[in-house]
Amino acid sequence: MENISKSKQLSFVPDFTGAKSFKEIQERFIASARSIMFSHELRCGEERWRVTALELYLSTDSDVWRDVYTHKNPEQRQSGTWYVHDGGARAPNYSGVDMTCGSPEAGIHAGLLIRELNMEQRWVLQRIVRGNRPSFTRKGNIWSTEEKAIIDTSIHGTSVESEAGVLRLVEAEEINEPLWGGPRIGLSAKTDGKSLEGYSFRLAVLRIATWPTAKNKSAMNLLDQAIRS
Repeated sequence: MENISKSKQLSFVPDFTGAKSFKEIQERFIASARSIMFSHELRCGEERWRVTALELYLSTDSDVWRDVYTHKNPEQRQSGTWYVHDGGARAPNYSGVDMTCGSPEAGIHAGLLIRELNMEQRWVLQRIVRGNRPSFTRKGNIWSTEEKAIIDTSIHGTSVESEAGVLRLVEAEEINEPLWGGPRIGLSAKTDGKSLEGYSFRLAVLRIATWPTAKNKSAMNLLDQAIRS
């Protein structure tokens, strides 16, 4: 698999090395989300999309940030690669894809979950692998042998910017719009789910979007207001 070293840190990939507070980590995430959503687009073959919502999942070996909702998959130790949840072993409706932003040297597992493409929240990984076809139903929905091969050998673990990769993030015409923030989607309450400063990882502003989003819309606020609340 092709990985990105720290010496090749991409400008849009957040580097959480040395961060010591919730605010510092949140600020680095927001800066990265702004670059990804306003200055880049996602491409897979002839298909292209704008990323319109991202969620941060991060866990440090130290006590700084131990988010119990982070998978802590070995791929999340890397930076600038694609992490497909469980390497594509999950059913299509329950899988997702992150851009990794971790560090083996600093003891960090981290990924930015692509939550939406073109303001559509459902089935992100399916749209990437299968194209912009109508969404599949949950019943009987499985990856084909060919799709598993694409996920395992051509997406998972590959560089997010490699021209040889099936999936890549590339520079696009820059846009400038307000950003919205709110809690991540679909997380049930867990014990030990708070930061050192007492912030709840389940309820904290760790989802950034270019609009209020259809899912959990009432919990989203313009970013400045979301951070203050």
